[in-house]
Amino acid sequence: MENGRAIGRTVVARFASPIVDDQGLIIADALVAGIVAPGLEIITCTLTGFPLPSWSAVFGARRLVAPTLLRGATLSTCWFGGALSARLYARDAYDFPPPNGADDRFAVTFKRTLQAGAFATALLIFSTQLRLLLTFGFWPQLGDSPASDAEILRQFSDLARDGLTEALVLMSWRLTRTELSRLD
Repeated sequence: MENGRAIGRTVVARFASPIVDDQGLIIADALVAGIVAPGLEIITCTLTGFPLPSWSAVFGARRLVAPTLLRGATLSTCWFGGALSARLYARDAYDFPPPNGADDRFAVTFKRTLQAGAFATALLIFSTQLRLLLTFGFWPQLGDSPASDAEILRQFSDLARDGLTEALVLMSWRLTRTELSRLD
């Protein structure tokens, strides 16, 4: 019982009093997760002819900047929660200076970024579920109605695309940041 409480205090401390050794990294993460990733998703869909995500049509078919920034705010907020949960702003998660830089620095970065991404994905799924609840007034399931089925499938498509784009962009950014730490 005491061990469970100790673990609980440790988890709460990650969010209540996080270790942040580089405040600029929070801003960089927010820009990458909130602007670069959703912007890249829109550009890629446009160039390949793939249908745009449903969140891009909030203000009309040709207005893409505002919806991208709004979706980016959601994505970067989820990423911030994930980064706090994985302690990605602690120096040991991103700074591996020479000559004693960790030989496994990329493995450490990869693992901690995956942990953060898993938590961020859970937050994004939860926020999507809340949105569906507010839209329909109940927890919709496939088969409830054609309207709820269409919305669930749209949201699932958006979640999958956002998740893959964020994973690719944030993992690339974090691995690049790890390599750059050797040059500091």
